[in-house]
Amino acid sequence: MATGVYYILNTIDKKMYVGSAAKSISKRMTSHRYYLNKGEHKNEHLQCAWDKYKKDVFEFGVIEECLPEDCIILEQFWIDYYETCDNSKGYNKSPAAGSPLGFKHTPKTRAKVSAALKGKKKSPEHAARIKAGKQSLSEETKEKMRRAMTPERRAKIAQEVSARRQAERWVRI
Repeated sequence: MATGVYYILNTIDKKMYVGSAAKSISKRMTSHRYYLNKGEHKNEHLQCAWDKYKKDVFEFGVIEECLPEDCIILEQFWIDYYETCDNSKGYNKSPAAGSPLGFKHTPKTRAKVSAALKGKKKSPEHAARIKAGKQSLSEETKEKMRRAMTPERRAKIAQEVSARRQAERWVRI
């Protein structure tokens, strides 16, 4: 089964969602279609567009196949490249691939969470984990990310970006 980075493109307004699948791209895309068709997709922005424009205007495709351990790093690269966290350009809710960091919940959701947590005490272990999680990435994690992005991988990405930019120039002409 292929693993890698995929996209969901609205062919009318050209907005795009970028995601990655470390197990199977085809299964992940099938899951997106299933929840979008049921009207239950967790990405409200994408769901609203699906409901408005209908499924025929959406294109699903693979941006790049890669090893499972490279999925998040490459997903982040393509989210940044296509600027899909900008509501005018895409449907991604969080600017950080594989993480909810940077995602802004609605006031309604914040109120629900607040009400559910009122009066609950955190254990000392839980409080310590929360505190640790709020600190920046560990050096070990940073090193893992550096090792995953080999010079060969960087060169391949640079080559693909250059080819895409060249193709975009030809399209504009």
